[in-house]
Amino acid sequence: MSLTAVRPKEMVIRAFDELRPLSVECGGFSRVDGGASFAFGSTKAVASVSGPIEVRLNVELPSRSTLEVNIRPSAGVSATFEKRYSKDIREVLEQVLILSHHPRTLVQVVIQALSAQSPPQWKTARYSDDNSDISAVSNRRISLNPSLIAACVNASSLAFLNASSIPMRGVLCAVAVGKVVGDSPAILSSRTGQPGGGARLFMDPEVEELEGGWAIFAFLFGSTFDGGPKMQGCEVVWADCHGLGSEDEYAKAKELALSGATRIAEYFRQELAKANGHVQD
Repeated sequence: MSLTAVRPKEMVIRAFDELRPLSVECGGFSRVDGGASFAFGSTKAVASVSGPIEVRLNVELPSRSTLEVNIRPSAGVSATFEKRYSKDIREVLEQVLILSHHPRTLVQVVIQALSAQSPPQWKTARYSDDNSDISAVSNRRISLNPSLIAACVNASSLAFLNASSIPMRGVLCAVAVGKVVGDSPAILSSRTGQPGGGARLFMDPEVEELEGGWAIFAFLFGSTFDGGPKMQGCEVVWADCHGLGSEDEYAKAKELALSGATRIAEYFRQELAKANGHVQD
């Protein structure tokens, strides 16, 4: 069976601090201990968890489980992009999972991207010398969909919650933030209101909106609730930023991402409660 990424014909008009519709599915996987899917609109990823299982001697660790993470693209074979973020997500999960409970074992995570990492877009810049007739053209391919990486992180977090075979410090939630460059018609025509935080930032960028900088933030939320929509004990466990030019811009991007991650954490709570047959107030 081949998986084909479908690019939406029209982007939904939404606010700068608004997420696309969220969707999750837990369970229903065969020959694994747990699995789940997560999607921001049409940007979707599926993750499965196997373990603790027998480990090869050359990767066995005496004090904790060995964690392996593999991202598979929507088409083709894994390349540098998938290997780089497989490593990043593994390092994030090692902060969240309590792997010391199962030493000398293996925990495997397989993440299948169901959306393309980016459309075939090219950025063109022209350079010329005022003192001569020499000119040059530089083409740069856009090769990353930060919201897809955030979906991969969220799918893996849900897969571990579904498996319940490895204890966790909390719930891991990730969200991407984009940056408006100039008077971008692609972004400003698909959003309402004003960019968030006074820094021309917007939440959950689609691939058609990737024209400036971006950032991915992963937050760890504790397992207890204060009776409201927010979860206790939030901390940043990973951030990957490109094109954010100052500490102030980073701080505002983090604040915007936290508001989105909090909504995702609450959505996880509601959906998992429904799946387990609990009635929500």
